[in-house]
Amino acid sequence: MGQTRDKKPSKRSLKTHKANEAVSAPVSQLENLVIPEATIISSQPSPISATPSTTTYLSISGPSTKTSCSSLGTRPSINSISSTPSSSSLPLVQTYDSSLVEVRNTSDRGYALFTTRRVPAGRLILAEAPMIRLTAAEESSSTVSTEDALDHCFKALPKSSQKAYMKLHDSEKTSFSRIKSIYFSNCYDLGKPDTGSAHGGSAIGLLASRINHSCIPNVQFSFADTVPPQLAALVASDDDKFNGSARGVMLFYTLRNLSANRELLSNYDSIFATAAQRQVKHQMYYGFRCDCEACTGESEFWAKSDERRRELAWLKGQIDAADKRWRNKQRTCDEHDGDITNKKSRDEMHYLHSKNKADALGSDRSPALTSSNEILSSIRPMLEKLEGLLIKEGLFGVDLANAYRDLAIWSARAGNSATAKAWATKEQKTCIIAFGGESRRVTEVAERITDG
Repeated sequence: MGQTRDKKPSKRSLKTHKANEAVSAPVSQLENLVIPEATIISSQPSPISATPSTTTYLSISGPSTKTSCSSLGTRPSINSISSTPSSSSLPLVQTYDSSLVEVRNTSDRGYALFTTRRVPAGRLILAEAPMIRLTAAEESSSTVSTEDALDHCFKALPKSSQKAYMKLHDSEKTSFSRIKSIYFSNCYDLGKPDTGSAHGGSAIGLLASRINHSCIPNVQFSFADTVPPQLAALVASDDDKFNGSARGVMLFYTLRNLSANRELLSNYDSIFATAAQRQVKHQMYYGFRCDCEACTGESEFWAKSDERRRELAWLKGQIDAADKRWRNKQRTCDEHDGDITNKKSRDEMHYLHSKNKADALGSDRSPALTSSNEILSSIRPMLEKLEGLLIKEGLFGVDLANAYRDLAIWSARAGNSATAKAWATKEQKTCIIAFGGESRRVTEVAERITDG
């Protein structure tokens, strides 16, 4: 039987430390991974006001280690993360420039990825074909166990790639084989509707496994089942190194402007949990203690992070509950329409359909007046509050895009198409930064805007 497990990646931990000497390796020279040169996109970044990272770099051989978890490398000022980045100068089609990042071996947390120069928000910072990918069907198969599926994929890798795989971080999940433990210590969840695959499942990447965790991430992960044409050569070269099957591509985009020597950091935990709740999970599943700004609360601003995240969690719960009530009301109206289909003419049906929908929204004679109007009048302030808290926490990725999508949906439900389009446009701009202009999510938003 396929085994259930936490599919989020377990990353090396981070902490601030002093610099002594530096030895680093460009991504394109990392053992067992061939990445072709690509054209650099012309875009002038705006640097974050911060001093460069002071990381000690060691040799680039040997397995990863894991100790404590991380801050943003060099910490951005509050002002630098309290406003959303702009997508106005981003090209919709981006090529991949492997020289933007390099692998560095740190003194306390193994390999990590760092920027080599300033990079603007919304830049494709990493793209790679997964070494191994399992679909949801493969993970839950009743005939082949997850461990057997992984063993089969691992044996299909070239020997050099197997060697590189075995050097990845292992959180030593005692009930698993080493191959399986390494996979579940580093794989990314592809089952999420906004960032994953249509086939669900999970995937592990050689370079993606070097991206550490922060509760205030500076990159957004997503997965593309269909490889963009400009990345076809990259995936083909990776296939030569890995198992040669069509597995899609793992993508990471920068969520804010990054200065040179900034470490890439992703998030695989709930943004709606408090620091204490997150630490319990980090220790239990990944064996580290996160010390990012949101967890340590070292400044007056970040000391209030838990307060903001508790409010985020409450707002999300209220919004989800309101959406459920709304959908139930719509379902009731649709069922009533179905009951009278065979009794009314098309014109009568159209009239009654409109009337029933209006009643659900709260006409003067509807017994649902108070409930429906309360939903519409209370939800927008909640969503706007959610948006503001996400921005204040520096969370510019998928959760902010989802807040804008909900604002657009509820504006449309209230009959305000102009406002709905304005919020959808903000969603689109956020998605261009987080997922790239060619992403499925951006295409879907564009269609909603066009359809009005």
